Amino acid sequence: MIDNLIESMLEQNARRNWDLAEHLRLAAFHEIIDDQQLHIQRIIEYSQELGPKYPPFTHLTSSAVILQHKDLALAERLSGLHLPFNKRYHLMFFLVKTEEPLRRILYDSCPHCQALESDQFPHVELRASVNLQSKGEVIMYDNRMSTRQQDESLLREQYKAMQEFIEKTKV
Repeated sequence: MIDNLIESMLEQNARRNWDLAEHLRLAAFHEIIDDQQLHIQRIIEYSQELGPKYPPFTHLTSSAVILQHKDLALAERLSGLHLPFNKRYHLMFFLVKTEEPLRRILYDSCPHCQALESDQFPHVELRASVNLQSKGEVIMYDNRMSTRQQDESLLREQYKAMQEFIEKTKV
């Protein structure tokens, strides 16, 4: 299934149908995540295990997502997670506290979605792993990577990293 989604996403990229390509990329994440409940202690341990394997990078968070889900943020039920999978990139997504110690990956809706039902839109961003501390004072910086900047090998790396994360942290 994921192979078909990758092939379709790359095809839509070639056709310059960027929205559908992004939705297909997220459809593959949906297949991997499969509505799994994750254990917070396993998440912490896995994150600590990954930390030393990759160079440090600035953990930028999407304020638009936090504002969109401000009820969860104000209730301290929403937290961002940065999952490095190589030296250049990481996945950024949000965890929602369901009941202690369980978490789920945040799902969004999209009024223009062409590939997923509205409740099946995992919010997973590919981001460049940039260390802004070494760049001096930066007021604004967007390190998100669009589907236009992703090839098959990078997609496979992302999905492999998410599969491993889910396997090692699920209940």
